[in-house]
Amino acid sequence: MDTQGYDQEVMQGATESLHHISALQTEISCLPIYKDMKNYVQSLAFLQKMGFDTIGMIPVNRDKWLRVVEYDCLAINRIHINDPFKVE
Repeated sequence: MDTQGYDQEVMQGATESLHHISALQTEISCLPIYKDMKNYVQSLAFLQKMGFDTIGMIPVNRDKWLRVVEYDCLAINRIHINDPFKVE
């Protein structure tokens, strides 16, 4: 997803379809780049709540002090994991 700060709203609108999605990529921000954009802590918590576990975070860009501005976050849908050690 790349919705200029509205990824969470897109996911909320797609709740009936999320079970069809095995994995996703979304941008999460460490430093605000859009008005009212959620920060990375809020974004990661939201993904967890929606059933997605983080499998990777790749820096997209940095500021002049080398701080990460945003990451591409890769996440897998928990319902698509066939885990033999999972306790039901």
